[in-house]
Amino acid sequence: MTGPDYPLLTIPGQDLFQMAHVAAFIADRLHRHKGAVDAHDRQGRREAARDVHAGRAAFAKLVGDPDAVSAAVPRPLDQATYEEAEKLAARGENRTATVVSLAPLGRTTWAALGQAPGIGQLGAEVPNRELAEAVAEQMRTAPRQDLLPWQVSREPLGLGTDRWGTADEDAAVKSLDPAVAREAAVAGALGNPPANSAAAAASAAMAAPTTAAAAPARTAPTPASAISAPKPSAAHLQR
Repeated sequence: MTGPDYPLLTIPGQDLFQMAHVAAFIADRLHRHKGAVDAHDRQGRREAARDVHAGRAAFAKLVGDPDAVSAAVPRPLDQATYEEAEKLAARGENRTATVVSLAPLGRTTWAALGQAPGIGQLGAEVPNRELAEAVAEQMRTAPRQDLLPWQVSREPLGLGTDRWGTADEDAAVKSLDPAVAREAAVAGALGNPPANSAAAAASAAMAAPTTAAAAPARTAPTPASAISAPKPSAAHLQR
């Protein structure tokens, strides 16, 4: 998976799954932030923003890129991007049905597409193909509750730079549940490994493929019209 046509990080397979957990944590808190905004819950909004910043800090440490702290991704795919990425997958522009480059959309990011009974469309936008493959594997094999952060959002979810002083890594880590794999992964990346082995057990259950280059079997994407989309939310996101 290290071709000259796209830049990739050389990361051990198990570390990629920890990265996928951290990415899912960020996505989960972006959903919470949007919900708090819609509910006019100021405290909930601040706590969700705090956790997003902590997740990004953890992600930046795992990838070894300080700039990742302020990057727009990882985040759930929004409905419009999901549908466009699904078309790209259907055209066979990539070798797997669940991972596509968003370069044709003018982006440098990658998308992982999926669906799950009872949940619907799943989608992730991440910085590179390696992480997209890891998230795609997570979508195929993780327990149902671990898939919820990747539910397709009606609009692009995002959180800008910390203008309101919500970033507080220590407070965020103290609020995390070590029994939840994505939260344990964030705590571990920030130098506060959980007291129990829940994260290790969760990661082992999603053991990485024998070789990073092993691609998942190609499957035909399901038309967007056949999948239930999340209910519409507020027209815009306050930050």
